[in-house]
Parts: sequence; structure tokens; C-alpha cells
Amino acid sequence: PSILMRGLVACTGNQFCGQAIIETKARALKVTEEVERHVAVTRPVRMHWTGCPNTCAQVQVADIGFMGCMARDENGKPCEGADVFLGGRIGSDSHLGDVYKKSVPCKDLVPLVVDILVKHFGAVPREREEGED
Repeated sequence: PSILMRGLVACTGNQFCGQAIIETKARALKVTEEVERHVAVTRPVRMHWTGCPNTCAQVQVADIGFMGCMARDENGKPCEGADVFLGGRIGSDSHLGDVYKKSVPCKDLVPLVVDILVKHFGAVPREREEGED
């Protein structure tokens, strides 16, 4: 697996959990795959996804955490979203991540994660081929 995939953790999400607000497992994979098309990461980054505030996937100790919530899209309609956490650490220098951005619609997460990885984790934007999305 890629560097980002190795650090990916997701709770079971709303597919099997009645507490979860959003789907997590397939979305975590999809967002990570799309992010990898945009940037190259050279060091491990732990990204944790949890479907609800119970935080079974421990988003607060991840480098980047996603906690499921309801958000509003650009038209003001309710949609699945995530509160994004940044800066969690474990070990002797442990620290709980801080809320970076609240209620981000899931469809808007890829550009946000790309930006976070470039600004905070040294990721390098990939060159795009002409005509490529």
C-alpha cells in the first residue's frame, strides 16, 4: 500500500453502525485515492475517519482526523460532511488534534486534504497531464 493508505484508519461507519452519521470506509479509500492523484507524500501521515462523535477511530490522535457530521452544500441543502481535525499526536509528546474546519461537505474534502498535506506535511503537487482532470 501507499504511504497514505498505510496510515488510513476508519470505523465501520453507517453501513454497520447505528451511531454513525456518515459512511466512512469506502469514502476514506475514495478520498485517499483521489488525494494521491494530486500530491506525492514522502512521509507517513495518519488519517483517521470516524462516523460520529463517539470517535471509535480516534480522530483526535491522528495527523488528520475526520469526524462525521451533517453539513450543508453550496445550495444550503443538508449533506454528509466531516469536522476536520489536525495535529494529533501519540507517544511521549502526545497532543489531541485541534478542529481545523467544521462541517465540510464530504464532496469538498479532497481539495482541503490536498491543501493540508502541502502546507503541513510537505506533500508535493503532482504535474497534471494536459486534458487530465
